[in-house]
This record gives sequence, structure tokens and C-alpha cells, in this order.
Amino acid sequence: MIRIAKYNGEIIEAGRRIIKSFVKSKKDVHTSFQSACWGDDSTPIAGADVIHAQTATDDTVILGVINVSQKTTAGEKRIFATDTSGAVVFDIWLRADGTVEIGGDSDFAVKYIPLDSALQSFAGLINAELVKIAAAITPAGAYVPTPVSVNISGSKNAKIKTI
Repeated sequence: MIRIAKYNGEIIEAGRRIIKSFVKSKKDVHTSFQSACWGDDSTPIAGADVIHAQTATDDTVILGVINVSQKTTAGEKRIFATDTSGAVVFDIWLRADGTVEIGGDSDFAVKYIPLDSALQSFAGLINAELVKIAAAITPAGAYVPTPVSVNISGSKNAKIKTI
């Protein structure tokens, strides 16, 4: 039999999440293994509706959670985290147009290698102009330009890669 139950906590035992849920009433507490896609590790918030199923061997399993924060359209995927009240605090949204939103859509990510290349080229142009300026004002006084250098290595995030 499959029922909608209320999530009421969990324990992790030998790397497996065991969900406690109220099935028929608050007196009818079941403990069941959580079923999830491989690589998915998530915990519902207290009081979330879970899908509780009984197997042919009378074991029980939680098949999933009824999601109350759905926003995607056809072909999209969204992963999100919430606080304990269920308010979304962060999401990663794979959009159907091929874009990815990480934590929102109000700013842009950049590609590190092309940005560093453009900045190094720009620094080279500035340095060349400084040499010209020094040569032009040398008769009037000594000017030794200090080369401009750019180092953005501190902004590189090696854990996020793009194409």
C-alpha cells in the first residue's frame, strides 16, 4: 500500500538514511529506508509530505517527498536547499535555453582564462604607452615608468569549470 505520510526525522545508519514518519496518525510511526536517485543526498524538512510504501515483504520505503517549491518548465532541472521552515536559501537551475543560474540571475560568471588573457594584453598596452610617455618627457625631467601588472589568480575557482 502507498500512502502520503508526514516526515518526522531521520537517522543515518551504515550510510543509509532511515526516515521516521507518521503514516495514519501521530501514534502510527514507521521507520523506512529512503529511496533516492544515485548521488542524491537530501533530507526533507519537518512535516513534509513523504510517499510511504509497503513492499511485498512488509518492509517499508520512502519513495520521495512531495515538492512544494517547483518552478521549472519542460526540460529543466533545479536543485535547491531550504532553511528548516522550507524557505529556499540557494538553488542551481539548469535552464531549457542552455544557461545555468547558480544562486540567482542578477550577475554573470566569467571565463577565467580569456579574462586573464585580455587583462594581461591590456597591461602590456599600458606599459607600452608608459614607455612612450617617459621618452616624450625625458628632456624636461627624469621619468621612469613603473610597469603595470595584473594578477587575478585569487579570483580563480578551480572547482567550477566551463566550456
